[in-house]
Amino acid sequence: MSKQYLAKDGTPITEEQIAAWAKQAEEGFSSPDVTLHREPDPFVIRRNDMRAHTIRVPESLWRMVERVAQERNITASEFTRQALDQSLARTPLTRDQKIDLYAEAHGLSREEAINRLLDSALS
Repeated sequence: MSKQYLAKDGTPITEEQIAAWAKQAEEGFSSPDVTLHREPDPFVIRRNDMRAHTIRVPESLWRMVERVAQERNITASEFTRQALDQSLARTPLTRDQKIDLYAEAHGLSREEAINRLLDSALS
């Protein structure tokens, strides 16, 4: 007996539905009836807080970065920021590290960050 999954409304999710969703994902969600939205990022970087840093990467890797960035109509720097952001998002952080990161990203003290996060969660 396989595990059964239910939608929020209690409707069973079939293997056929899962296969169809996987196919849509593989095709890049090109269907007009599919709308993707992302929750707002709580760690939005303020552009005026940025400064240049030097990193060393193999030439072949940098060419790939430039190519993909060009395909997405963004700069190589923006692509690199996004890649770093996604990588860090997958890194497990402690509760305290998350609070400190939020505070730093928003120019807040630790206490102000905690209060803002609590206000947001309770609203």
